[in-house]
Amino acid sequence: MSKRKAATKNESTQLSDAVAQREPLSIERSKSLAERAKEEMDLWVSTLSYKDRGKLKMPRSPWGRCGGNIVAVGLRQGKTARRDKKLKRHREARFKAEQAAYEVRRTLPASIKAANK
Repeated sequence: MSKRKAATKNESTQLSDAVAQREPLSIERSKSLAERAKEEMDLWVSTLSYKDRGKLKMPRSPWGRCGGNIVAVGLRQGKTARRDKKLKRHREARFKAEQAAYEVRRTLPASIKAANK
C-alpha cells in the first residue's frame, strides 16, 4: 500500500498556478485575432527607437516601395535594363539583316570569274 500525503496549502496554490499558466483566462479568449495582433504590434513598436518608429509612419505603396508612382504593374526597370533591351533590339535587327543578305546571296546564281592565265 502506498501512503498518500495530504496536499498542503503551498502545493495546492502551486498546482492552481500551473493550471492558470497552461490555460489562458476567459477574458483573453474573448479577444479577436485582430485585437491580439494590434496589441502584439504595439508591444513590438514600443521596443523600436524613435528613428525607426518614424520610418513605420512613412507613406508606402502596397508593393513595398517607399512612395513614388508605379507606372506599370510588374518588375521595376532601371537604366541598365532599358539599355540592355535597346542593345538586344539592335543586335537582333543586325542578325535579321545578315540572315536576309545571306538568303539573297544563296538564291543568286554563282558568279563565274574568268581565270587569269
